[in-house]
Amino acid sequence: MHPSLIGALLLAAVTTAGDYAWFEFGIRHNPITGVLHGIVMMGTLGAVLGYQARRVGLGAIGGVVAGAAGAAMFYALWRLLGWGAMFASWSAIWLGLAAFDHYVLWKHHGSSWVVRGLAAAILGGLAFYMISGVWTSHGEDPNYGWHFVAWFIAWWPGLAALTFGRRAAGRPA
Repeated sequence: MHPSLIGALLLAAVTTAGDYAWFEFGIRHNPITGVLHGIVMMGTLGAVLGYQARRVGLGAIGGVVAGAAGAAMFYALWRLLGWGAMFASWSAIWLGLAAFDHYVLWKHHGSSWVVRGLAAAILGGLAFYMISGVWTSHGEDPNYGWHFVAWFIAWWPGLAALTFGRRAAGRPA
């Protein structure tokens, strides 16, 4: 199974667990809880990227930084853009993770990360928009099975853009 599919399944599980915690424990949305949520999600995404490069810990650290920065960006832009701040920060996170993956995890040079990052931001943004009802409408009884499927749909395109055509580090071609 391709690492992007495994990663999207893992991220769907983590994000659905986050949805469960928000709803079932009555966690109130504020900048602190939002940043913590971003850190957990993006730390997981960074670990997934790091796994393929055989640098899981470093990947997780990069993801944590991306999650904190992305959430901070969201809150900084909220008054100006409303929900558009989510898409701006989502795109910035993908671009940042593409650069991190390229330069830090794989130690590559050049600017080929830009194409992967733009593809991740655009495809991930479209998928994220398609499932946006999961995070914008809060019903009385959430369907966590649907949340899992929706989050898989949202995560996979960005992960695929960053990882397709790549072999795990340390394995023969």
